Amino acid sequence: MNSIFKYYLIVFIIYCIIFNVFTTRRGESNQGERQNRIQIRGITRNIRRNNPSTTLNSAINCIRNLHKQIDTLSEIIAKMLQ
Repeated sequence: MNSIFKYYLIVFIIYCIIFNVFTTRRGESNQGERQNRIQIRGITRNIRRNNPSTTLNSAINCIRNLHKQIDTLSEIIAKMLQ
């Protein structure tokens, strides 16, 4: 279990480095990060207003965007390994 955690930690660090280096030139990373920040602000606003259904929808959308970024990273890594 510990080795699996280390593996995912290493992959995450590589993700952060590669994704920022290769995608900021095209603006994809900055746009996605900005969108995530806006969504996280909306989530915290909904929590303060005690609106659970909207908070859940906002959190789900934020997670979907993170998944899209991870998919893009996996494509970049696959191209690099070919």
